[in-house]
Amino acid sequence: MYLDSCCFSRPFTDMGIARNQRDASDFRIVMALLHTGRVRFAFSNYLYEELSDAKPATLRRKLLTLVPSPDVMAPQHSRLIDRVEKLTGCGFDYGDAAHLACAESVEADFLLTTDDDFIELARQHAILLKVKVWSMHSWLGEVLDV
Repeated sequence: MYLDSCCFSRPFTDMGIARNQRDASDFRIVMALLHTGRVRFAFSNYLYEELSDAKPATLRRKLLTLVPSPDVMAPQHSRLIDRVEKLTGCGFDYGDAAHLACAESVEADFLLTTDDDFIELARQHAILLKVKVWSMHSWLGEVLDV
């Protein structure tokens, strides 16, 4: 499983919004699954870069401490530039395309996100993708039946 940076950021967003509360709760469940080894975690330098760019520094430190030890590491996204460019040509922004390319490169079964636009665009281009893009909530509900 590969998670994009918005999954890690969700617990630090406005908890006055019900959706953010649900996603933060889902994130805790996903983290428990990763930490117990029930699910394998794929990580990338691109994800690390995004988390490392978070402002302020206190948030950046919190985000980086959430990252579990990866089971597999994706190649540097710059080595996947052809795939990133193909995906941006389909309408994905660079960040989402880089996450997709990284997830595909390690043959992740799922890429989890909280970004509804990313999920919808991935659904529209599902035939071209080598990884299934899910919301954490849908993945937990449909795949693990939690």
